[in-house]
Amino acid sequence: MVNELKMSISGVRGIYGDSLTEAIARDFGYAFGKYLGGGSVVLGRDTRSSGPSLKVAVTEGLKNAGVTEIFDLDIATTPTVQIMVREKGASGGIMISASHNPIEWNGLKFISNDGIFLDEFEIEKFFEVYKNVEERQTDNLETSCEVVKVEDASLIHTKKVLEQFGDNSFNKKLKVVVDCCSGSGALANKVFFKELGIEAIFINEVPDGDFKRIPEPLPENLGMLCEAVKKHGADIGFAQDPDADRLAIVNEKGEPIGEEYSLVLASQYMLAHSTDKNKKVVTNLSTSRMIDDVAKEFNAEVIRTKIGEVYVSKKMKEIGATCGGEGNGGVIFPTVGLGRDSLSGMALILALISKTGKKVSELVAEIPKYEVVKTKKEVSNREEVLQILENTKKI
Repeated sequence: MVNELKMSISGVRGIYGDSLTEAIARDFGYAFGKYLGGGSVVLGRDTRSSGPSLKVAVTEGLKNAGVTEIFDLDIATTPTVQIMVREKGASGGIMISASHNPIEWNGLKFISNDGIFLDEFEIEKFFEVYKNVEERQTDNLETSCEVVKVEDASLIHTKKVLEQFGDNSFNKKLKVVVDCCSGSGALANKVFFKELGIEAIFINEVPDGDFKRIPEPLPENLGMLCEAVKKHGADIGFAQDPDADRLAIVNEKGEPIGEEYSLVLASQYMLAHSTDKNKKVVTNLSTSRMIDDVAKEFNAEVIRTKIGEVYVSKKMKEIGATCGGEGNGGVIFPTVGLGRDSLSGMALILALISKTGKKVSELVAEIPKYEVVKTKKEVSNREEVLQILENTKKI
């Protein structure tokens, strides 16, 4: 059925109260604690109204599985949770979020001790633990587990980003508008721009999960941001999704430039300022050829992976990539973390504008343009997916 729980390389997603309930979240928390063999876990959530109760359920599951310490970030961006896993030396992390999916959805993203999502082999092993545990929630009910509230995670994340730049990297006179999508970025952005020292005007900034637009930051969903950029005479507009791992851009004319440019513009800065002798860019197969053109300018090699953030992250870690990400607005700044990070993306693009003195529209005009058509098709079962794939092979 359409509303069945979706279990994939991206974690677990479902309709809250239907395919995803507190009992199911508790079981997944328990299974993850068992999969990790105890230890400590970083836990965060986006702003969806179902988040608090799912967090309680996941916490209970982790405790019952023998986890000895939980670092509770509460509302946090996905990249913040990934970074804090490494900062705290945790065994793993869980982000409670359905990413860019509609408001009725929620989900769980599972993170390994290196701050990267579980890969296809790890997630398969974890799902087996989930399916095969017979006496769930019963063997460690009295275990001692300390829940540590972490209040400064966004500040730690922000400082980790900004320490990658020199003192004069940013033009403090730039004016920026940010559409926070009423998500976890709403809190992180205020810390970020305060530390950055650049004026920012926020829209959809109340972190209540009441999305005033379709959450995915595609051009057709950014009307409010376009109007705000024009109204305030801003130099640039940024848009996030609810867990703030993806980033889209609106230029100084109030025009959305398309999510493909987020990685391209950010990579321009990373490649231009890298000291790597053999520069390497990692992206996936669905990302535009614009990244190849930018890489060529800096004599950098482009390595492409299967579609999925974890494949990009793993390859970046393996080869020590200079930069990477995905064409869906996912910028990965490896010296900060190995996950898609809108805070890193905003810093890199603002630094690029500051250093070049060019407007966003001018930067875009310098890059060869390609058309990438991305569409979605709703399917009702796995068999239908397999049939579509078979038909595609014949084309």
